Amino acid sequence: MSFEIICENCAAPSSPSVGLCPYCKAIMTTEESKKLPAFSKLKTLYKEGKSSSALFLAKTVLEQDKKYSEDPSVLLICAKIMIETEGPNSKVKSLLARAYVMEPENGEISDYMELVDAKYEMSRGNKTHGREMLTKILRRSPNHVHAHFLLGAHLYWDNSDPYAAIPHLEKCLILHPNFLRAWACLATIARKIGNTSLAERALRRCLELESGGSMKQYFEKLMAETKGVKSAA
Repeated sequence: MSFEIICENCAAPSSPSVGLCPYCKAIMTTEESKKLPAFSKLKTLYKEGKSSSALFLAKTVLEQDKKYSEDPSVLLICAKIMIETEGPNSKVKSLLARAYVMEPENGEISDYMELVDAKYEMSRGNKTHGREMLTKILRRSPNHVHAHFLLGAHLYWDNSDPYAAIPHLEKCLILHPNFLRAWACLATIARKIGNTSLAERALRRCLELESGGSMKQYFEKLMAETKGVKSAA
């Protein structure tokens, strides 16, 4: 077997005929997807953490060109973008359901459908069940970026366990270094437990990634406060 494709999720080599990464089950970009002009741009914006631009492009291509809404690779990356920008669960689930109909054997699509269900359960107050669903996803797919993010955020905000949350957020950021919301969550936790060096590193990344003026000012304020705590210690 000749290895001609490198998985963009976990960097493992695979054959172009496989379709899914045999290690992390991530979808491999299809030849059809590569022919779609906006697909590469969507992937680039997503990887660079330019969530607002990525969301705008995702909505535009899905609304204006039918060929995008009929490609599971496009539907999946649009779903990821909407998850990161707090898009409606119903919209994300709709995109994933369409992708699943076209590729029912795709484990990554199935994982994301379960992740959206877990998020919904948590929003209804079923925290334990939602956490169990996320843990189940991570047992199958240890490198699942958004399962790590949601579980980390849950462990901190809902379970008041910052020390258990940090490893999940750090793993998420190793896999997706430009994920602004994950850096912001990590900064909040680090400040809470008094880890100023981690808080400063996280806030520095927030400032690098944030494009909005008001949010940038907010992160600058937090950075100044964190440095003040450090110098006073």
